Amino acid sequence: SDRAGQALVLARHFLSHDPATSLFHLRKGAEALCKEICRISGFARKNKSLNKMMLGELLEGVAASSLPDDSKLCLEAFHKFGNLGTHDQGDEPPRLDPVLVDAVITQYESALSGFDRW
Repeated sequence: SDRAGQALVLARHFLSHDPATSLFHLRKGAEALCKEICRISGFARKNKSLNKMMLGELLEGVAASSLPDDSKLCLEAFHKFGNLGTHDQGDEPPRLDPVLVDAVITQYESALSGFDRW
């Protein structure tokens, strides 16, 4: 997916000086990749287009697909990491350092590689 690849470029760009924005782009890329997997595998929800589904819903389609299990696990991680970087965490802002987000980028690259082989 082109959008998934563009998200990786942006994530790398922001990693050292703004890891939260890097994580935000990874989450968007994971959503784009999940939509593509759902399209290919024919996953659908009654009365709801893929473009309107949240990441958790899209992951149901990914889970039902024939995508390799290691790639599925990498994509599932974005649901939790993406929430940490995207949603309000109350009084405690998330402690996102570049080392942690770099590890998430590695997972993302693994998911992209699994998709390409699929």
